[in-house]
Amino acid sequence: MALIRRTPSSPRPAASTAVGKRVGRESPSAGANHSDSLASGFIAFDVEARLLQELGERLVASAEVALLELVKNASDAEASFCKLALTRYDGQLALVVTDDGNGMSADDFRNRWMRIATSSKREPRTPRYQRMVTGQKGIGRFAIRFLGGALKLRSVSDTPDGRTVLEAVFDWRRLDAAVTLSKARVPYRLTRATDEDELGTTLTVWRLKHDLIAAVDKQLLTAVLKVASPLSAFDPGPFKYRRAKSMQGDPGYRVLFEGFPALEDQGADLAKGVIEHAWARLTVSLTGQKLRYKVAFAEGSEVHNIALEFPNSIQAGLHADIAFTPKRKDAFLGIPLLRNKIWDWMKENSGVGIIDNGFRIRPYGFQDDDWLFLNQDGAHNRRDWRTDIAKQHFAISEIARVRPKLNPALNLPTGYQVIGAVFVSSRASDNPEEADLVPAMDRQGFLVNGAYLQMVEAVRGGLELLAHLDKQRQLRIEEDAAERARRSLRSDFAKTAENLRNDPRLAPEERAALVQHYSKLATRLTEQEAYDRSARQRLEIAAGLGVVAGFMTHEAERLFLALDDVVQEIGAHAKKIPALGKALDRIRHSREQLDGYISYTRLFTDSLRFDDVKPFNALGQIEWVVDHFRRIPESRGIDTEIACEDDVIVPPIPVAMYSAVILNLYSNATKAILARQSDALPPQILISAWNDGRFHNLTVQDTGAGIPEDMRERVWDPFFTTTSRINSPLGTGMGLGLPLVRDLVARANGKATIGEPSPDFVTCIHIQIPRRPNAD
Repeated sequence: MALIRRTPSSPRPAASTAVGKRVGRESPSAGANHSDSLASGFIAFDVEARLLQELGERLVASAEVALLELVKNASDAEASFCKLALTRYDGQLALVVTDDGNGMSADDFRNRWMRIATSSKREPRTPRYQRMVTGQKGIGRFAIRFLGGALKLRSVSDTPDGRTVLEAVFDWRRLDAAVTLSKARVPYRLTRATDEDELGTTLTVWRLKHDLIAAVDKQLLTAVLKVASPLSAFDPGPFKYRRAKSMQGDPGYRVLFEGFPALEDQGADLAKGVIEHAWARLTVSLTGQKLRYKVAFAEGSEVHNIALEFPNSIQAGLHADIAFTPKRKDAFLGIPLLRNKIWDWMKENSGVGIIDNGFRIRPYGFQDDDWLFLNQDGAHNRRDWRTDIAKQHFAISEIARVRPKLNPALNLPTGYQVIGAVFVSSRASDNPEEADLVPAMDRQGFLVNGAYLQMVEAVRGGLELLAHLDKQRQLRIEEDAAERARRSLRSDFAKTAENLRNDPRLAPEERAALVQHYSKLATRLTEQEAYDRSARQRLEIAAGLGVVAGFMTHEAERLFLALDDVVQEIGAHAKKIPALGKALDRIRHSREQLDGYISYTRLFTDSLRFDDVKPFNALGQIEWVVDHFRRIPESRGIDTEIACEDDVIVPPIPVAMYSAVILNLYSNATKAILARQSDALPPQILISAWNDGRFHNLTVQDTGAGIPEDMRERVWDPFFTTTSRINSPLGTGMGLGLPLVRDLVARANGKATIGEPSPDFVTCIHIQIPRRPNAD
């Protein structure tokens, strides 16, 4: 657009008086030397015609997204159906999209269809059927440009002047030839409708793109159907389609295909059966600031409900219905179908999708998508919850974190074990800082803002609750099965003993020996049951103590600062009052002891984390542990020796974990020496470390009480101890040291065993950690 006009009588440009100059606002040249000014005024933006190409081909990510935009537009036009037909037009392959909606008048065509990024879709619902409007940006119609090079539009609508027929032809190659968008003109014709003309719009797209022809296959159409027609077996909760309050109700909406390759049956009956007979079903409901979870296990055997406050910016809330379908022995017993068919269906349809205003949104829940991080965390064996919801309301204890059989985070479903839908209602907004759910410009998902992250937190938190409850249930099932097996075994022992007593073929001495043997087995079984019950009770208590230990360690830091201030103040008075000196020494000594105990606790809690991973020097860490905790061994005359070269490097594992292993073995060795009945060997502990071709090796040997041969496996059980001497300064052995060592080492793919001790030693605990990650 020229703002400066040259004439033969005016060799120099004159000052412009362009339209748009306002009174009271100076142009950029105001106040400047007019003899130097060549031009001034305002220049408007202009747009090249190729913007249509950018909108049609750059803002649409894929063929199915382009087709879906046409399906959405028909729904917004209050159509009862949208038919996509693959046919021929003018001798060419063409795509014909037909609906029976409201159609477009000449004003609609001029002010809505031909106006890019129109705001006509800003009303949240359609006027007649009160459907949620799904077109957010007003540019979805240019998805047609992605599909083909030419378009014929025919639309029949009712206007105040009667029913009309609007026809227009878009030749994208000709439109692209226009220099500016204002010069890109589309021919149209408006006529009066005949009696045969029915309401609706028909779009005929030809010169189809080569990649579209390749894409129009079974896989593409299946994807479109999944997006346009979500599985009806899921409960949408408050997002269930509401009929209008007018006299005429909404007839519903469906998507039809014609002339395409045959589609596989979507398996509605199979879907319903799988979901209704799933192992468990999770419901997530967010209304206002209240978040509710419901977990129902198969056949209503257990139902759990949790409600909590959840501040969020999702104005319409959300509702999720998710089925948990693990591949377990007793899964889907109530479905009269081959299990292989069920698993094949799950493989094709698994995932948690998002339904926004009635349409499924890509890429959530489709193949290769992991918006809830289920597959990622499963692949990395994540041992803690991801969400703050789970960490706050059903935290994993420190002991359970390091024991895979007890850790519910390792029980989290993968994306292939869940199928479900999250129902939401995003809304259009002209505010770039909108806090609600906002669709992305290319129709691929939502913008990652606060509302989106809150949606992920709420749904993922529900799945973590499901994993937590499922782990508890599995442990109870295993415990009940074990109890039944023990009762059956006791009964078998009693029957066998009775049969032996009455067997005339046995000599009296043989009969007595066999009866005694089975009686001892029954007694040992009873003792084992009592031990198991006691161990489980103590494990639950210890799990709680782990949380307390972490809290006390944190609080102790603050208390120590206050205690140091008191010691300093008393020290100042002790100069004037000598009697305070001895009391001050006792306080300082006690403070050092407390610091040692807190260091031990801190080392324990830090070892349960797996984030600080790097190689380090073995000797330095062994010396650090011995220097900090050798006071008790030295006070009892126990000599500690270290056998490790300066260049021995520990593989990449957490330093705190390595230190905790050494400390547990060091304290165990000390207690074993204090509990021994004989002083034939000198009280001595030897800590050794070295590397071979495959492993980093660590051994702790002692001259203590030893481990009887028949107890070498049981010492790895929680709460089983061989050092229960009550006068030990380290206290009675709880039986948690060696189980913790084995669990920590296992996290580094290593192993802990009872080795062969060196000459003059009684017990040897041998640790092997692979020098290469994931080696064994």
